[in-house]
Amino acid sequence: MVYVSDHRPTCPDALAVANTVRERYPSVEVEIFNVDRKKPRAEVFAVPTYMLGDRIAFLGNPTDEQTEDLFRDSEPVPRNARTVTPPTPMA
Repeated sequence: MVYVSDHRPTCPDALAVANTVRERYPSVEVEIFNVDRKKPRAEVFAVPTYMLGDRIAFLGNPTDEQTEDLFRDSEPVPRNARTVTPPTPMA
Protein backbone atom coordinates (compact mmCIF):
# COMPACT_ATOMS: atom_id res chain seq x y z
CA MET A 1 0.00 0.00 0.00
CA VAL A 2 1.33 3.42 -0.96
CA TYR A 3 -0.06 6.34 1.03
CA VAL A 4 -0.11 9.62 -0.89
CA SER A 5 -1.66 13.08 -0.77
CA ASP A 6 -2.77 15.48 -3.47
CA HIS A 7 -0.78 18.27 -1.81
CA ARG A 8 2.72 16.82 -1.41
CA PRO A 9 5.15 17.52 -4.25
CA THR A 10 6.83 14.09 -3.88
CA CYS A 11 3.61 12.08 -4.24
CA PRO A 12 3.51 12.08 -8.07
CA ASP A 13 6.89 10.33 -7.88
CA ALA A 14 5.32 7.79 -5.50
CA LEU A 15 2.69 7.02 -8.13
CA ALA A 16 5.47 6.46 -10.66
CA VAL A 17 7.24 4.11 -8.23
CA ALA A 18 3.97 2.21 -7.71
CA ASN A 19 3.52 1.83 -11.47
CA THR A 20 7.08 0.59 -11.86
CA VAL A 21 6.54 -2.01 -9.14
CA ARG A 22 3.31 -3.14 -10.83
CA GLU A 23 5.13 -3.56 -14.15
CA ARG A 24 8.30 -5.23 -12.86
CA TYR A 25 6.73 -7.38 -10.13
CA PRO A 26 3.29 -8.50 -11.32
CA SER A 27 2.92 -10.86 -8.36
CA VAL A 28 3.03 -7.87 -5.97
CA GLU A 29 -0.32 -6.21 -5.31
CA VAL A 30 0.06 -2.43 -5.19
CA GLU A 31 -2.71 -0.21 -3.88
CA ILE A 32 -2.77 3.58 -3.68
CA PHE A 33 -4.36 5.20 -0.62
CA ASN A 34 -5.01 8.94 -0.77
CA VAL A 35 -4.96 10.39 2.76
CA ASP A 36 -6.87 13.46 1.56
CA ARG A 37 -9.92 11.29 0.89
CA LYS A 38 -9.86 8.88 3.84
CA LYS A 39 -8.10 8.73 7.19
CA PRO A 40 -5.06 6.42 7.04
CA ARG A 41 -4.08 3.81 9.61
CA ALA A 42 -2.38 5.10 12.75
CA GLU A 43 1.16 4.14 11.67
CA VAL A 44 1.02 6.49 8.68
CA PHE A 45 2.17 9.94 9.78
CA ALA A 46 3.80 11.21 6.58
CA VAL A 47 3.41 10.82 2.84
CA PRO A 48 4.50 9.13 0.79
CA THR A 49 4.61 6.05 3.00
CA TYR A 50 5.07 2.57 1.59
CA MET A 51 3.62 -0.27 3.63
CA LEU A 52 4.38 -3.92 3.03
CA GLY A 53 1.88 -5.94 4.99
CA ASP A 54 1.74 -4.43 8.46
CA ARG A 55 5.13 -2.73 8.40
CA ILE A 56 6.43 0.49 6.96
CA ALA A 57 8.82 -0.36 4.14
CA PHE A 58 9.74 3.24 3.22
CA LEU A 59 9.05 6.74 4.44
CA GLY A 60 9.52 8.87 1.36
CA ASN A 61 10.28 7.57 -2.09
CA PRO A 62 12.72 4.68 -2.36
CA THR A 63 15.54 4.54 -4.87
CA ASP A 64 15.39 1.96 -7.66
CA GLU A 65 18.00 -0.08 -5.78
CA GLN A 66 15.96 -0.05 -2.56
CA THR A 67 12.87 -1.15 -4.46
CA GLU A 68 14.76 -3.97 -6.14
CA ASP A 69 16.21 -5.09 -2.79
CA LEU A 70 12.73 -5.20 -1.25
CA PHE A 71 11.16 -7.22 -4.06
CA ARG A 72 14.17 -9.30 -5.06
CA ASP A 73 12.35 -12.58 -4.42
CA SER A 74 9.14 -11.55 -6.19
CA GLU A 75 10.05 -12.82 -9.67
CA PRO A 76 10.90 -9.55 -11.42
CA VAL A 77 10.09 -9.09 -15.06
CA PRO A 78 13.08 -7.79 -17.04
CA ARG A 79 12.75 -4.10 -17.90
CA ASN A 80 12.58 -4.67 -21.65
CA ALA A 81 10.62 -7.92 -21.48
CA ARG A 82 8.11 -8.79 -24.13
CA THR A 83 5.49 -11.48 -23.94
CA VAL A 84 6.72 -14.29 -26.10
CA THR A 85 4.85 -17.50 -26.69
CA PRO A 86 7.30 -20.40 -26.60
CA PRO A 87 7.23 -22.72 -29.59
CA THR A 88 5.09 -25.81 -29.28
CA PRO A 89 7.28 -28.92 -28.99
CA MET A 90 6.95 -31.32 -31.87
CA ALA A 91 5.73 -34.80 -30.98
